[in-house]
Amino acid sequence: MAVATIHVRVKPEVKEGSEKILEKIGITMSDFVNMSLKRLIFEERIPFSTRISDSRIPENMRVENKEHMIKLIKEAIDEDDGEYYTFDEIFEELGIPKE
Repeated sequence: MAVATIHVRVKPEVKEGSEKILEKIGITMSDFVNMSLKRLIFEERIPFSTRISDSRIPENMRVENKEHMIKLIKEAIDEDDGEYYTFDEIFEELGIPKE
């Protein structure tokens, strides 16, 4: 059977983390990519959700729109306790992985 080669660039930690999970499942990275691409063709769409599930976002951190977000930010500024945090610290607290 003829095959085509795809070269993909990913960060080392993404590759290593993915390989560990795939090894537990018992498939190779190549198997996974083939399965994903076949599913893409079959469903004619990306075969997984591309949006953050609301269930992962705490209720008090959900925003309906930009205006709501701005209101929440202004309220947080008004309640300023004098401590400052980096985006990395905030993302870590929220459980958002660095990209």
